Amino acid sequence: MLNSAFISIGTNADRERNRLLAAGRLEELFEEVYFSDPIETEAVGKIREAPPYINQVAAGFTRLDRETLQERLKEIERGLGRRLDDKGSGRVPIDLDLLIWNEEVLRPKDMQQEYVRLCLPSLQAKISCTNLSARNLFE
Repeated sequence: MLNSAFISIGTNADRERNRLLAAGRLEELFEEVYFSDPIETEAVGKIREAPPYINQVAAGFTRLDRETLQERLKEIERGLGRRLDDKGSGRVPIDLDLLIWNEEVLRPKDMQQEYVRLCLPSLQAKISCTNLSARNLFE
């Protein structure tokens, strides 16, 4: 069975390299995957003086179950140098979050973040001819 997933991608350390490496690893986990255009955004949250981020949203179909996909996302993060204290330091090599799983919104607060909203139009254009349902993303 194919499961649909939407994943946010963010990086503010070695940004282009880490974004491209993460995208390549995601392509290995999905049967079919689409990426929004990357955008640059300022840091939000506690450490506003952190370097700007490059953000992107990916959407695709995978044969993995939800738990396995989330484990693989964490493996990708660790493989690209992510540590538990990175957000506290303001340096984030890569951040991969599962936003939606089979139309279930898993991270409603993230869905309201500006970087997700800004990525959606280009993603919608790329997935409009697929069976991916992004109803929750575009409301």
